[in-house]
Amino acid sequence: MSTYTVPPDFFASIEMAGPLEAAILLKRNGQSLAAWTKRPISLEVITVMAATMLGSLETLVETLGESTPESLSITTGKTRMFFQKLEPAAALVLVAHASVSETQLRDTARRLVSRLPPPAPSSRPQNRVLNR
Repeated sequence: MSTYTVPPDFFASIEMAGPLEAAILLKRNGQSLAAWTKRPISLEVITVMAATMLGSLETLVETLGESTPESLSITTGKTRMFFQKLEPAAALVLVAHASVSETQLRDTARRLVSRLPPPAPSSRPQNRVLNR
């Protein structure tokens, strides 16, 4: 598993008056790599549950015979959550009001991800599929 070195100002471009409520960069095991929130929330709960939800949705989609999506958008009542898989071991989660479009969240995710350096390789060997 590789690991991102997150720049200290990774979320600096997010505006407090903007549409996002939270932005979290996490490992797929639920560990937070970086986080920004508009108001105090339990990041420990959010990151673990976000990682669990992403894993569950991937399993559901795969069980239905589809390939694992690179991103997911979920609207629940007044909230829209956008998940962007960065690699097998990391994801970016954006949370906003449901009135914020998926396109706007996708653009925000793309802008944030472009600020990340490439992940550092792990010392553990990985089995990777070279041809699909």
